[in-house]
Amino acid sequence: MDTKNVEETFEMLGYSVKCHENFSSKQMESELNAIVSDQSLWYLDSLIIIIGTHGTERTKFYTSDSRGNTLDITWVRKFFSNKNCPSMKNKPKILIGNFCRGKFYESDALVYQIKQKLSHMITLFSCTEDTVSLRNTSSGSCFITTLCNTLKNNQEEELSVIMNITAKDLEDQKKHCPHPTSYVEHPFCKFVFKCQ
Repeated sequence: MDTKNVEETFEMLGYSVKCHENFSSKQMESELNAIVSDQSLWYLDSLIIIIGTHGTERTKFYTSDSRGNTLDITWVRKFFSNKNCPSMKNKPKILIGNFCRGKFYESDALVYQIKQKLSHMITLFSCTEDTVSLRNTSSGSCFITTLCNTLKNNQEEELSVIMNITAKDLEDQKKHCPHPTSYVEHPFCKFVFKCQ
């Protein structure tokens, strides 16, 4: 359900969407290498990657072949550093991790940002550290469903507004709150998802 929701929403916003499911760690690495070496990136204004899977803690997530081993979102981010992906230098890169980050359920909503040394990149997680990412078996994950609805209804709004609306809607629904972790040297808070 999440794949369909993401595909419909981002196509409506004018994005070219590629969806992959059940990647092994090698397939994930191969696809990330293919993305960063894709010459069409030079002509794109932004890049959005959504990883929907099972997670364990903080920034670690499983692939289809994990069997207890995990990948780390930090590893994914490194593919899109200015050195490794010069075609996206100084362009917004949004990485969304839609997976559990622990085994506990949230009791309070918390949204905050941390700066690191990657430029023009923000990573959004579906939940705070040490908590599960809630999912409805028929409609998909709470975060992706709410984010897609927010994007559909607020196409002209900036990223910060989209995240605030999404967080408030999740809080009003008594669901968990998304956790944006910012890695932006030059903030792109004026980023709007709708393609011109």
